[in-house]
Amino acid sequence: MIAKDDRKNAEGYNDPTAYNAIKNVEQEQDKDDMRFHQLLNTLFSLCELADFHIEGRVVLKDKRTGKVWR
Repeated sequence: MIAKDDRKNAEGYNDPTAYNAIKNVEQEQDKDDMRFHQLLNTLFSLCELADFHIEGRVVLKDKRTGKVWR
């Protein structure tokens, strides 16, 4: 999460370009997290509907980012 003082550079001057870049990266990460959690909830719901239970750890790899979710 970006703090209010993150809008300034090391010298204390406003640096909106860096701030906006960091904000955009964090927003993308938040979207990826939300996609993963929605998928995981869907998997659990699907198993519940079919009278199954996931026993072990679920490991998924995001095709878009290459990130491995454990």
